[in-house]
Amino acid sequence: MKKILVIKVSSMGDIVHAFPALYDAKKKMSDLECHWVVEESFQDITRLNKDIDLCIKVAMRRWKNNIVDNYRKGEYGDFLRRLKKENYDYIIDPQGLLKSSILALIAKGPSYGFDMKSIREPLASVFYNNKIKVSKSLHAITRIRKLFAHALNYELPDDEPCYNLTTEQLKLNFIVPSEYVIFLHGTSRSNKCWDEKKWVELSNIFAKDNIPVLIFYSNLEEYQRTSRIVSRSSNMTCVPKCSLWEIACLIRNANGLVGLDTGLTHLAAAYDMPMVSLYGPTNIELIGTLGNNQLHKDLYTVTPDEVYITLNSLMNNKSD
Repeated sequence: MKKILVIKVSSMGDIVHAFPALYDAKKKMSDLECHWVVEESFQDITRLNKDIDLCIKVAMRRWKNNIVDNYRKGEYGDFLRRLKKENYDYIIDPQGLLKSSILALIAKGPSYGFDMKSIREPLASVFYNNKIKVSKSLHAITRIRKLFAHALNYELPDDEPCYNLTTEQLKLNFIVPSEYVIFLHGTSRSNKCWDEKKWVELSNIFAKDNIPVLIFYSNLEEYQRTSRIVSRSSNMTCVPKCSLWEIACLIRNANGLVGLDTGLTHLAAAYDMPMVSLYGPTNIELIGTLGNNQLHKDLYTVTPDEVYITLNSLMNNKSD
């Protein structure tokens, strides 16, 4: 049994981007056991992947806010003991950051990462035992698949990426309609947001077809935006605050989705859900959603009518 440690701690979309590479690896090496280092707030995303055998939680985002207190609690030591518990045959860091490369250095086993010209933070490359050159002009998913193929010494498959996510159904603590679409309006930057009036207009178009719309929020700003949009829509429901695992269940049971440049949009694409993704400043050729039943539209020029027509077409012609 060979053991691999993958260090891809965040964020949601970046973690999802690494899943096809792991699928490739396990398909080529049937005896491969995978351990994955992930930020505690994203551990539910790794639980969705059927190829991950063990999740090692880290809390760097939380720790940096209170370094002394968390040291006294012993959290750092507990994490380091878990990280160094195993002797790995391969340690792969597709994150490409200084913080992730240091974790690769601490873990036991030969480490693999992008070389200085391929990586996000060039200094990180210093800490890898094996430095791999991969073109930055490729999509992130393809780059990571190439990194794994080189590290584990197999030929890169020429098939479409497979994310290998669970389809386990959950019993939710709230009732949702049997058919619905989802609006993923939350995103990290204001220049990636769609005008609230357009969300309302799109919702009202779906209302004419008696199609309910579900909408989520993850923080106060998103909650306030959600409240404004829902108050002006006749067929929209705000889902109660729930876990990423529950949101994943809602996403994979939806008829279709409209999303912005956000992690949940990448998760929906991984499930091959019919979705229109609205992109503004992001280079979709490098980090856009990748999967079946996906179409990208220009955030700044697309109209609600165009989104509606496109999503209807995807839902009616869904390919598995």
